[in-house]
Amino acid sequence: MIKKLINAAFIFLIVSCSDGKTDGTQMVEKAAENIESDFPIKRLRNTQDILDGIYTEYIKNNKDMQSLDSKIADIQNDKHQIMKIYNDVIVNSENYYEIAEYRAKSIRDSGTKKEILSLLKNSEESYFLKTKRLNELKRKINQNYFEIYTWYDVFKIRKTLGEIEKYQNAHPLETDSLENFIRKQNDIINKLKTLK
Repeated sequence: MIKKLINAAFIFLIVSCSDGKTDGTQMVEKAAENIESDFPIKRLRNTQDILDGIYTEYIKNNKDMQSLDSKIADIQNDKHQIMKIYNDVIVNSENYYEIAEYRAKSIRDSGTKKEILSLLKNSEESYFLKTKRLNELKRKINQNYFEIYTWYDVFKIRKTLGEIEKYQNAHPLETDSLENFIRKQNDIINKLKTLK
């Protein structure tokens, strides 16, 4: 007897869900009907983040903004190139002093060891003075790098905010379909509760 009731409940559930699927599809279509957006938001979401996607579309036909975008990309890429050159010199120099000091400390003749360590120390101090200003400039370049991105993001947000608002207005997210769907869910829940 219990087996028959379970089977009956299962069949009822399947039939109800399959009917709901058709109605659900119609609800989704109804919720989206007569809604158009000039902006291809869905397509953009698959290829890049939404803000950059909207911005890319926004500047697509604006040569001045494309030029600005290109200049920003170029200066940020150039930063990496110029920093790499200086970083290579610094890393190589620091490695040299580490290795030379290690080897100098293994010199057995104490007078020669002292002389070589003194030469290395003088050279390293002279090098440190040269790199002190360089390191200050590198810090400033890094600060500017992040500041450019910060202000660029501010600019992008200002330019794209209106577009996302247009998109939202074109898709007003009416709640009728969701409320109807919840009613259908509640009907199923109530029917299931009465089954024994």
